Amino acid sequence: GLAQIPELTLDNTDRNRTSPFAFTGNRFEFRAVGSSANCASAMIVLNAAVAEQLADFHSKVEARLAAGEKLTDAILAEVRVLIKQSKAIHFDGNGYSEEWQQEAARRGLDCETSAPRMFDAYLSPESVEMFSKTGVLSKVELEARNEVKWEIYTKKIQIEARVLGDLALNHIIPVATRYQSTLVDNLVKLRELLGERGSQIGAGDLEAIEKISKHIDVIRKTVHDMVQARKQANAITSEREKAIAYLDNVVPAMETIRYHIDKLELLVDNEMWPLPKYRELLFIRSSQEGDVYASRAHISSPFLYGSTQARMWRGCDQAAQTIVLLQRKIWQLQLWARPAVSADGKTAQPRAGSCRHRCGETEFRSR
Repeated sequence: GLAQIPELTLDNTDRNRTSPFAFTGNRFEFRAVGSSANCASAMIVLNAAVAEQLADFHSKVEARLAAGEKLTDAILAEVRVLIKQSKAIHFDGNGYSEEWQQEAARRGLDCETSAPRMFDAYLSPESVEMFSKTGVLSKVELEARNEVKWEIYTKKIQIEARVLGDLALNHIIPVATRYQSTLVDNLVKLRELLGERGSQIGAGDLEAIEKISKHIDVIRKTVHDMVQARKQANAITSEREKAIAYLDNVVPAMETIRYHIDKLELLVDNEMWPLPKYRELLFIRSSQEGDVYASRAHISSPFLYGSTQARMWRGCDQAAQTIVLLQRKIWQLQLWARPAVSADGKTAQPRAGSCRHRCGETEFRSR
């Protein structure tokens, strides 16, 4: 081996917060796996890449030794080559910032950010060669895994889009319309009572009425366009092309709907709004306990214990009820997508309201 290793100065910054692949002093930490993702896929790739590189490094060092070089000289020569080859990926700044995105593009690195297109990297000639050489996965296995990844992506976006459309049309718009009617009624009464002065006093209400109308119109139209985009995407037979169609046509519609619902949230009366607002997810006022500070984790977890957590849970009724509502919607969509089976084992059409047994009787307990 090497006679000595040069001294390396430890980075005194918290690289765990600024690098997806952080060197933390005595090890590398891979932190790019999403919270809902299984880390096994990332580990398969990392282990296969390390195995291939170690085998390649060994063979090249052996070739140098066979040519008459000393062991230390052969190792250092190959290390120099690897450092030059990997220089483009070295970055000591914030790896999650826009600065790195621009710098990575300048260095010619892959900057793809969309999941369906990123899966293509599994089928690149270099990836197929690496997995085949290490005996981890064949090309057919990689293709099969990608089919599953594209299908999972499509299903997730499909369910989220259907839930969002349902919430927008059946919960958000009716409440916004009801609040708008309240403003209209107030404006009419002001004009009847005070005439022109009433119109001046109610100018703010008139402006709010117009803004609410604008947002409602955009939401209705975009939900309709989103449904049509889903229908067109569902007709595509290729799982890859279907996933990309959802990404390019459905996801932007969802973002537009979300934007205008966020704007309505700032306009509609707080007492009427059916969903927890952003500030309420962090700071919720309980009528019995006073101010209660709750994090998203507390809101989403029913496994709370102790007096503090109990007070927190009682203060989160509205948020928790919304979570139950969303869960019901997802259960309904999953059940509708699953064919029913008759007594003789043949596939039958699902009965209307067949999800009631699982969804309709769900009970929310606040303690």
